[in-house]
Amino acid sequence: MICSGCKSSIFEGGRTWGHHQLPSPKAEYCLLCGWQGEEARVWMGSNLQAALEKNHLYRWTIHRSPTFRESEVSCTIHFRPDVGRFPQLQNASMKKFHLIGAESVRVNLALDNKLGTESVGPQLDAWLDHCRAAHTGRCAVPESPPWVPKRLVDLSTLAEGRVVIRETKPLPGPRPRFVTLSHCWGGPGGPQMIRLLPGNRDVFTDPARGIQVGQLPRNFQDAVEIARLLEARYIWIDSLCILQDGEEFKTEGQLMHLVYRNSYCNLAAAASRHCEGGLFQERQRTAGFGGDIVETSEKSRFGKGRWRVFPAEYWSDQLLMEPLYRRGWVFQERMLSPRILHFAAGQVFWDCASTTACEVLPDGLPWQLDAASSTERYWRERLQLIEKKQGAAAAAPAPAAPQKFFGSADVSFETFWREAVGNYTACDLTQDTDRLLAVWGVAKLVRDQFRLGNGEEDYGVGLWCSQLAEQLAWRSRDPGKAARSPGLSRLWPSWSWASLVGPIDLQPRSSEPGQFYSATNHEGGAVCFELKAADAPRNGSDDVPRELQTKRLAVRGVFVGVAVLVGEEQRTTVITNEEPNINGGGGGGGGGGGEDAGRPEGGTYAYTLRLQHPADERTEMQSTGVFRAFPDSTSEFVQESNNVQCHLVILTASGNQDQDWGDDPWASEEEEEDQVPGAPAWIHGTGVLVVKADLSKDDDGKDHCQQYRRLGVCNFEGLSSDDFNRLEQSHISDLWLV
Repeated sequence: MICSGCKSSIFEGGRTWGHHQLPSPKAEYCLLCGWQGEEARVWMGSNLQAALEKNHLYRWTIHRSPTFRESEVSCTIHFRPDVGRFPQLQNASMKKFHLIGAESVRVNLALDNKLGTESVGPQLDAWLDHCRAAHTGRCAVPESPPWVPKRLVDLSTLAEGRVVIRETKPLPGPRPRFVTLSHCWGGPGGPQMIRLLPGNRDVFTDPARGIQVGQLPRNFQDAVEIARLLEARYIWIDSLCILQDGEEFKTEGQLMHLVYRNSYCNLAAAASRHCEGGLFQERQRTAGFGGDIVETSEKSRFGKGRWRVFPAEYWSDQLLMEPLYRRGWVFQERMLSPRILHFAAGQVFWDCASTTACEVLPDGLPWQLDAASSTERYWRERLQLIEKKQGAAAAAPAPAAPQKFFGSADVSFETFWREAVGNYTACDLTQDTDRLLAVWGVAKLVRDQFRLGNGEEDYGVGLWCSQLAEQLAWRSRDPGKAARSPGLSRLWPSWSWASLVGPIDLQPRSSEPGQFYSATNHEGGAVCFELKAADAPRNGSDDVPRELQTKRLAVRGVFVGVAVLVGEEQRTTVITNEEPNINGGGGGGGGGGGEDAGRPEGGTYAYTLRLQHPADERTEMQSTGVFRAFPDSTSEFVQESNNVQCHLVILTASGNQDQDWGDDPWASEEEEEDQVPGAPAWIHGTGVLVVKADLSKDDDGKDHCQQYRRLGVCNFEGLSSDDFNRLEQSHISDLWLV
């Protein structure tokens, strides 16, 4: 329930804003003030009590939400820390809560304390039956999928207390439908995962022997039980259906996206940290689990009514913060599966292309709570439709148009890809070397969509071949924690985001209005990579990622030495405008650690660059522009820039005709007279900061002196056209990025 303090100050008055007083003692905290107490303790420390006695730490405001039916009333309460009075709270969270009319939403709180097939079975059946009957235009999943994995676990022998791993190629009749499992394997020192190995393969695949159910870890036993509840004879589990000898995964791992896209339903062990955690756990009823009730009087700003108060981040708090969704592999599993049952710590969630629901809200999330989940559903459906257009289903009647969603406006696949990489790279991988493979399924479908408009589009090392120069300006979101491991550096070039462990923000690859300069290859054409010929996969289509022909990227562009000012006084904080998150959590630009600890949310530190005179590196080149460097990894950046000569390669430059910067203070009278009418007067653009590569690591022994590796990205602005012209005329070089 909402505490008396919150009720009197927020709900019973007629104001639309105010300052919030945390109750004392802590035992009286409610949904609205409990999180504030925890945040305040983190950021205020020993000063908390003194601050509370003098002032309120948080400010609240009420906003009336837009409605879709005249009879529906909804409001939002925003809480923000009072940073003006308490600068210590500059990194504290902001939260919002939705007030939903209690009669407008069906809430089910009659839930058993422990999850199990008896308690959740009827609801799972109801969701699946409704999807099959009512969502035929969007969630149509064929009884016989067009593709099946190499192996499946056969559950037809469960009555005998065992299961058998079956090769699918010799199976008679139409291809069998199957469910899949997403789960955490667990780390070293934890419970041991059962795996298909050369030593047990003959037993596990023998129809007369197989695997005793008691040998299966708890995750698998629960998943088998749910699969039978859904009337599925087969289930796909990675550790049992891919031979774990280190070799088969090289081919089967590339087809993981096909496994999940053709699944009848994916079972996600969201709350389980390892193989023995189980899908059925003791139910945890966290704050906001069922929406706290508050009643208001006629004197209230809300009028007389009965409301349920839900956290706006209900989807994220109840599901996306679970251990499973911090795994990188699960990102594509979640995006590509047509239906998903998420087994979280508090409740089970249902997801398909049409509906997101949970046990507490079995009819679907109210639109106020559905912004993030509906965006994800929308893209899941769009990705499914790409495959339908390309496959046999293209001959059938066209499916219904993708449904609209609440929250973000309809966005392009370009935007989707940038958001997808941002969220994916914020997740963890047991093996960093899987960094590209674990997102290949999503990348492949986006590539296929791009090819509808540009048949020659190629994808390699996380980037697109067309307009590659613009993409090279990708940025590390949290350089204080990011790192380049030797293993990744051997696999992928420094100009690819795959070489860096940490969350990444991609840059738009469309040319800006007024763009007049772009780096080229050594022949003056577009910067581009070359791919090796693809090996033919089992299904005969282009479903396997292709490797680079060479990690060296030919670049011709403005190339100038720079001095990096790395002192504390030379750092500035740049606030970035992040785009909407496609999954509503897990991928935001929150505070980092190390060098970047304490930076504002959505911002990062930038270091000042000074251009150096080519004839004397100790002399600064006079320039009107402001150059800011954003490191890939702060520790690497500071060390390298102190010890070796750094250079800037300008990638793009655009003129800003609309902004009046005033006269060029550096231009002489003769230069002003020589300016071309209509030419851009002030220039902004992007570049990469590089250092000479370690020659001992080259693989071909060519052009050693001109090979450079990336340290970070640079943005510049306020550069006069004359200064840029001088750079372009005297500092163009051919080099190789490696």
